[in-house]
Amino acid sequence: NYAKFFTKDKMIVRSYEDARTKGGLIKDFACAIGSESLKSINPGTPNAGYTRDALEIARLCNPYFDATERKRLRRIFQTTNAKQPYENYSFFGNSQRRDLMAFYSPSNSLVAKEYLNPPREYLFSDREFDYDKDMYSGLTSEAVAIILTRAMVGISDENSRLRAVSLFSKLKKTALLFFEKLIK
Repeated sequence: NYAKFFTKDKMIVRSYEDARTKGGLIKDFACAIGSESLKSINPGTPNAGYTRDALEIARLCNPYFDATERKRLRRIFQTTNAKQPYENYSFFGNSQRRDLMAFYSPSNSLVAKEYLNPPREYLFSDREFDYDKDMYSGLTSEAVAIILTRAMVGISDENSRLRAVSLFSKLKKTALLFFEKLIK
């Protein structure tokens, strides 16, 4: 679709997998656009994501929060429930992952053949998507208690703690729905 607007000769398509394993995304981007200053950047630590359970709590709660509250929850969880650098968890089980990759395989193959330099048969290798991980089994009451306790303990100043208590009190409706489902 981009080629329709920009033309193929003005596009540079890169393999995420290749870039990640050959010096990182920033260096790959720097090479693609010819930027010497970007090549010298040390990206430092990766973006702090959540643990899988904290991500699920945020997903359930975000519809009940305004933008300020969502940002506050993100800061709290990034500080107190951050995943380890390069920690990998899956949103899909192996069967679902294979089905998804099979569905998009024809279009991915077309992109790899038409736009990668040098062209190849695949856009993503099997090793990128066929690692053995179980699908996320869902939150437990213990996980919720640990995450929220970590969040409260991790907040150091009183004003932030009071704002967090206010934020967590909005979880009441979500928590009740969750525990009703858990009991059933």
